[in-house]
Amino acid sequence: MRDLRQQWEMKREESGASASLVVLQELVRRRPGGAGFDGKRVSDWAPRDETSFKVPQAGSDDRVLALVRVWAEPAGEPVNERWWRDLLEEAREEQARERRHRHDPQAGPGAEGPAFETVATLGARALEVHAAVLPDHSPDEAVPDLPPYLSRAHDDELFAALRPVLDGGPSLLAMMTGDSSSGKTRALYEALRDLAPDRPLLRPLGAESLLGLLRSGRVETGVVLWLNETQRFLYGSNGESAAVELHQLLQRRAGVLVVGTLWQHPYWSELTGQGTPGAVHAHAAALLTGPCTRHIPVPSELTAADRVRWQELAHRHGDRRLTQALKAGAKDNRVVQHLSGGPELLVAYRRGPGEHFSHVEHALITAALDARRLGHRAPLPAALLAAAADGALDARHRPADPHWCAQALAALSTGRRPDGSRTDIRNTLTPLTALRARSGEEAAYEPADYLDQHTRRQRAGVLGTASLWQALLEYTSDPEDLVDVTDHDVTTGLFDAALSRGLYKLATLILRKAVLAGQSVAECELVSLLSRRWDPRGHGLCWVAEHADLSRPVTTPSTASDAMKSIGIVQEGTPVLIDPTRPFELPREAAEAREIVAALHAAADRAATVHTFSKGMGVAAPQIGVGRRVAIVRPAEGDAITLLNPVVVEESSDTDEQFEGCLSFFDVRGKVPRPRTLEVRHQDFGGQFQTTIFTDGLARLVAHEVDHLDGVLYVARMAPGSSTISVAEYKGTGQNWWYSPRSGA
Repeated sequence: MRDLRQQWEMKREESGASASLVVLQELVRRRPGGAGFDGKRVSDWAPRDETSFKVPQAGSDDRVLALVRVWAEPAGEPVNERWWRDLLEEAREEQARERRHRHDPQAGPGAEGPAFETVATLGARALEVHAAVLPDHSPDEAVPDLPPYLSRAHDDELFAALRPVLDGGPSLLAMMTGDSSSGKTRALYEALRDLAPDRPLLRPLGAESLLGLLRSGRVETGVVLWLNETQRFLYGSNGESAAVELHQLLQRRAGVLVVGTLWQHPYWSELTGQGTPGAVHAHAAALLTGPCTRHIPVPSELTAADRVRWQELAHRHGDRRLTQALKAGAKDNRVVQHLSGGPELLVAYRRGPGEHFSHVEHALITAALDARRLGHRAPLPAALLAAAADGALDARHRPADPHWCAQALAALSTGRRPDGSRTDIRNTLTPLTALRARSGEEAAYEPADYLDQHTRRQRAGVLGTASLWQALLEYTSDPEDLVDVTDHDVTTGLFDAALSRGLYKLATLILRKAVLAGQSVAECELVSLLSRRWDPRGHGLCWVAEHADLSRPVTTPSTASDAMKSIGIVQEGTPVLIDPTRPFELPREAAEAREIVAALHAAADRAATVHTFSKGMGVAAPQIGVGRRVAIVRPAEGDAITLLNPVVVEESSDTDEQFEGCLSFFDVRGKVPRPRTLEVRHQDFGGQFQTTIFTDGLARLVAHEVDHLDGVLYVARMAPGSSTISVAEYKGTGQNWWYSPRSGA
């Protein structure tokens, strides 16, 4: 790029034309994709001193290409767009590798993949910032996702709140609330891009994922935790647990920044208990209304002064999207919402099937909106949407193609049908979003939040089709979507939606499924429902007594492994369990080591609430999602042992074979041969080395945990041809291991 710049400037000087940054800026802005280009970027992207080069951030590729086209034009050089985009992506990956090396020198400069994501490496689209669109935008026209940004009063408040945290001050949850598409996420993105572009950023998928992060110790000082659409993380029992853990972390550790967004209604109001009787979300409310949270409302409408500045911004940058949004919002003053095309999408949906959306597409969108409205908070599986939509379609409109649903969902989530026609608004805003927990997995879907928010009131009294309710009953897998157990006095979820609509049989069947899924509150609700009216002979009550554990006060997971998973123990199949761990540099990393050891003891305490460990027990750092070389062992008798950077230096030839279990796959037990004596070299927090000899049961416990730190599970130590047995078959629960006297003793 530096060479292109020099050639362009030389050609301009030879022809007597100006090569100033002001002229260059105007030339670039006239090119496709150049809207909003700032001439100051030239000194970053093509500096005269190559050591000052800065890699263009994700999301700026269109402007870079517009600049390259201007520079290449005088020389008549063609611009290979794909080559340039690949080059920019490679540069960002190389930058990420360098960051990883700085963060983790042991990883080596050639290590693959970044150690962490940042705002700079992710870009706006990955962080779910709504793209801005043009009404007359052609798919072939290169337009950057984001227009120039108008900073408003809430941005000033946000910047003032974030700066002290980023300087190492008290931790904070910055919560932006407002209507859908009002600019909440964009405000957070702009603030972090300006103040913390290279800070490590963590993006959990939901409440369970957030809990795992918080319990793993990865949310450290200097980290940004991104909780866009925070309702995903705070509803349900996992959400309440996450609220407790997050609140405690913000109180005890400085320099952690958590950012999130919520609709003011219903989510902020519900989670903070405004207008709601009873403490339905007590821990979420304590977090959101406590001193660790800064609540910043985002207005849905522009002030008169904002409208003037918006117009000036549009004129200064020549961005037609700003002008069009201002014009579209002349009547309702919802200028920001018109920028993303939300109102236009709503109009397209309300026109009904056979217009912008086909009958099949409209039925799928309606199924997604109604499922969400009735209480299905998790992303919606394709099978649920297919069953609900198919039953709602008139026989004349049911397609013959067996792959009709996959094709329609792809069209609704990508914006493009197989024939090339469009389902999105202005080639950008789609009615559904496809979500995948991992690459290659089948997608689940969420409706566009603008559609969701603005159809809820209109469809509040709609009962829902029979096929929708049947699909919800059959395909809902999250027990808390069936019946929310956040507060035992108030039930919500699909059960409450069915009951309040007089669908008593459905409500009963939903509770039945919840009972089988292990929801303890569902048992009580089902007993209450059946005893009132519909079970005069007591058959239903007998079924509940047969299938429910009525002695438990709270939900009990269905298997031993599920129990361990529910308390934050990483389960088999997770890569961290088979990767060798990284040793600590002591005493330099003593503070981090102490935090992880504390987290291990907390995990052991939680495990002790769901199982009695008569033989003793241990927890290794990988089992709480941390790839560091430390474990703890709690013998059946005596004090706990901390194993920091342990290495087995000698083991006896005298071995024995006993059954072992592992918290990471606790449904089975396996017979494992182990040495009866183990000599282990390890360190204390000050870095001093010591050697300890362990014997018999304690040697077995220590060997098991050291194996974890080497990425080895006990099944790899079992004798050839032997296999594990189920917990039900195992007869040693509640008993200690037995050892024969040693020879010569």
